[in-house]
Amino acid sequence: MYQTIFISILLVHSHYAQDGMGLIGDAIESFSPCDERVLSMNRVIGGRPQLENYWDGTLYLKKWPNISEVRISLTVDNPAKIELDPNLGRVLVTGKTFHISIYDHPPTIEMVTFKIRGPAYGAFPNVEQITLNGLDVCKNPRKWEPTILGTGDTVSETETEQKIKPTCGRRLVKHEGLITNGFESKEGDWPWHAAIFHITNQQIEYKCGGTILNSNTILTAAHCVYENNRPIISDRVLVQLGKYNLKLSGEHTQEFQVHKIVPHSNYNVDNLRDDIAIIRLSTEASLNDYVQPICLWDVNKVGISDVTNKFGTVIGWGVTEADKLSVVLRQAIMPIVSLTTCLNSNREFFGAFLSDKTFCAGFLNGTSVCNGDSGGSITFEENGVYRIRGLVSLTVARRDTFLCNTKEYVVFTDVAQYLTWIAETIAQTN
Repeated sequence: MYQTIFISILLVHSHYAQDGMGLIGDAIESFSPCDERVLSMNRVIGGRPQLENYWDGTLYLKKWPNISEVRISLTVDNPAKIELDPNLGRVLVTGKTFHISIYDHPPTIEMVTFKIRGPAYGAFPNVEQITLNGLDVCKNPRKWEPTILGTGDTVSETETEQKIKPTCGRRLVKHEGLITNGFESKEGDWPWHAAIFHITNQQIEYKCGGTILNSNTILTAAHCVYENNRPIISDRVLVQLGKYNLKLSGEHTQEFQVHKIVPHSNYNVDNLRDDIAIIRLSTEASLNDYVQPICLWDVNKVGISDVTNKFGTVIGWGVTEADKLSVVLRQAIMPIVSLTTCLNSNREFFGAFLSDKTFCAGFLNGTSVCNGDSGGSITFEENGVYRIRGLVSLTVARRDTFLCNTKEYVVFTDVAQYLTWIAETIAQTN
């Protein structure tokens, strides 16, 4: 082998193959107080307690595509103030009710975003009522009971406490001597990695990698859930967790049908912009030593300069130097490189695909990613906790082949730029 890990990549054409770390403790919480997920409430925790008495709100308007105006009245049960972009609309306040008038209306806009902030150390401002143009759109709103989308436990906790509390980003199977630079991993090393399969004519074919966010949610690249430039139907997708040998279902493997697939609404099949998607499993996975969620990135540290020139870990079953899929899960360490470095290496190619929501990583010496595991993660570890930073999106193909050129950098979707989208999408699909 060439000391190479190979990650699956979808092909654009014969020359193009597609297919500061966060501190421990921060997490994103998500909740919807209304039926049909009309309103999404999200907040980041892990900072100073006096600053956590708030929530970011998104009111979705897709159910009312033909309304000619947007007048929202939002009532909360405790004192609070509202923050709304003045370019979006204006607000009047009477008692504990915010009267919001938005300048645009559907189909120009699909949602309204704002922040509700209670006083420092005050009572949490729950929703009591929401009306849209005088219509009650949130019958009997529920009190705040959020789902945590990604956390890192404090490293000072006892082993017993760690087993009792929900965890993410922890390798619970202890191995001696970790292997790096494109060699085989050991079973249980990467418990958040998922295998995504497409079903075609009753044949099951491995397609991509993915990453576990919680017991029923998988994050992957949007192109991994597309076929012939259209989203694949959920009935034709299978997901396996706890998998190590690609050809076998081991004792730790769990297999799931898919309830719903949500590619990013702005995903572009031509230039792979917004190459990110969420898969909702039909049933809950059983979390154990071999099936664990990853931690999301620290929302306060999303600048790419924080991780430029730092080394992350990529994993997958992708094509090896023998031009065949690896049988067992592989891993490699590679650095994130600057935008300038990436562009200078191949401006014609990378100039067409790089954006403020992507980044480049890799070496130019054969340690790279390749056909077989697009959608897999690049993660960074601090004090034993791993956080996901990117998804394998695309790379350059070798001349006159559909296989990757391992002497080129790889483009990753920057997951840290999609934390709000992830939280909102999970809230809507749960």
